[in-house]
Amino acid sequence: MVTRGWRVVGGVLGAPFGRRERGEFGVALLGLLPGVFGGLLTLALLAAGAVLSVVNIGLLVLVVVLGGVRRLGGFHRGLLGWLLQVRIAPPPREGRIGLRRRLTSPDSWRTVAYVLLNTPLSVLLFAVLVVLRFYGYAFLTYPLWWWLVTDGDVLADNWALAFGASVVGIVVLGLSTWGGSRLVALVLVAARALLGPAPLSARVRALEETRGLAVADSAAALRRIERDLHDGAQARLVALAMSLTMAREKLDEQRPDQARSLIDTALRGAETAIRELRELVRGIHPPMLDLGLAEALESMVADNTPPVSVDVELRQRPSPAIETIAYFCATELITNATRHSAADEITVGVRQEGERLVVAVRDNGRGGAVIGAGSGLVGLVSRIRPVDGDLALDSPRGGPTTVTVRLPLAGLVDNPA
Repeated sequence: MVTRGWRVVGGVLGAPFGRRERGEFGVALLGLLPGVFGGLLTLALLAAGAVLSVVNIGLLVLVVVLGGVRRLGGFHRGLLGWLLQVRIAPPPREGRIGLRRRLTSPDSWRTVAYVLLNTPLSVLLFAVLVVLRFYGYAFLTYPLWWWLVTDGDVLADNWALAFGASVVGIVVLGLSTWGGSRLVALVLVAARALLGPAPLSARVRALEETRGLAVADSAAALRRIERDLHDGAQARLVALAMSLTMAREKLDEQRPDQARSLIDTALRGAETAIRELRELVRGIHPPMLDLGLAEALESMVADNTPPVSVDVELRQRPSPAIETIAYFCATELITNATRHSAADEITVGVRQEGERLVVAVRDNGRGGAVIGAGSGLVGLVSRIRPVDGDLALDSPRGGPTTVTVRLPLAGLVDNPA
């Protein structure tokens, strides 16, 4: 019991010195003046602009105020990002727009709401995390300076009361840390809701990005198919035609041995061309997918080294497009694990979570995988984002590595019996 009590005391005394707590203290200290004066100045200028709006000068004042508020919002985003490592995306730039659109910009008025809301919050933060903490440390160290200072008025005139003041200091510090963290959480909620892009704007931007990715991915797929046909099957078919033409000439010249050799060469070329065409078709849409995702994955990993175990649990069958994307995602993840992870066991799990199809590929290899330049995972992200999918990577050094792909179950049809 005594040990637990000391742990609680140690946690209270050490909490203000943690990384997160130092960041919260910095927000309270550095955000006071911008929060109070920025909010009061904004309120005053908005009132002046509203009063003067009967003439054009009032509208210009409002435009200037809204522009300044957006910059003040940028300061608050930077402060939270620097001290708390909380990244909030800025709203899209307005560019050159008319006076009316500047005055009715939702992002500007949402920033105004944050600035005005942050004014009392910044005062509360400063009071709780700076002033209250100062008094907490003053009470905590009361026995020391009461022992050093023998003259003057004192709160306690004996050691029992002095140490009682220390206990009060510990309680005050605990309340400061607890209350401050919750106030900062409230500030972060307001900042995420009001300083970032509006949900509709963010969704439009995401759709624009995914549309660009879809167009780029389709163009790349078409170029790949064209290249494979031109450099592979087409070239082999041309060689086949040439070999057959030469064989016919040799037959006309009564040279059956040479004709037979040319025909054998043509047959080998035809077999290779057929095999390449099959691989190309399989790369567009594997025939086994017609039987279902489970059958296609089982067929794909049948001869894989290291061995791959597949577990598919679906109540409903996804649309053909989603099923194809899920298959190729699993294929590429298995290929990456086979080539780069040095794993001796790979598992593939496919399940349904609500209206999402979840594909998880896990290996017991060396780990350390990242999503970045040169990583095959970047291509997977580009493939799944156009259908509103997402990818999560868990790959600590030393393994294991788990890559989880979530896709929408769009266009559901009944699962065949």
